[in-house]
Amino acid sequence: MFPECLGANRWQRGANDRETRNTFVSTEVKGNMNIAITFRQMTATDAVKGYASEKVGRLQKFLRQPMKGQVTLSCQNHREHKVEVDIHAGSAHYHAHETSEDMYATIDKVIDKLERQIRAAKPSKKGSERASTKLLPTLPEDE
Repeated sequence: MFPECLGANRWQRGANDRETRNTFVSTEVKGNMNIAITFRQMTATDAVKGYASEKVGRLQKFLRQPMKGQVTLSCQNHREHKVEVDIHAGSAHYHAHETSEDMYATIDKVIDKLERQIRAAKPSKKGSERASTKLLPTLPEDE
C-alpha cells in the first residue's frame, strides 16, 4: 500500500534484513541555509526530499540570521508518517513535529507550526513606531 514504508512488518522479516534499520541522510546548502534531511525506516525519494527542503527553505524569509535546519522523516506502523523539524538561526531555536497518514500533509502542518512560532517570537511594534498618520499633527500649508 505504502511502498516507501519499510518498517511495517519488521518483526516478520528475518534477522539479517537490515533495510529497516538503515537511515539515509542528505544535506543541502542553499545560499545562507543549511538543511539536513534524514529518512528513517522509509526509502529516500527525490520528490519528498525536494518538497521538504523547499518548504523549510521558505522559512528563511522570516529569519534575520542564516538558518540551519534538521528535518527527520519517518514511517511508523505502516501508515503513520512522522515529521520532525529543528531550526536554528543565531540564538533562536524552533522545533515542531507532526504525525499523520500523508507525508506531504504532515510536512505542511509542521511548516505551519514553525511559521507560527517564528511570527510569535518577533517583537511587535510599540508606541511611535506604530502610530498612524491620523494621530500626527497636521502642519499648515504655506501659501
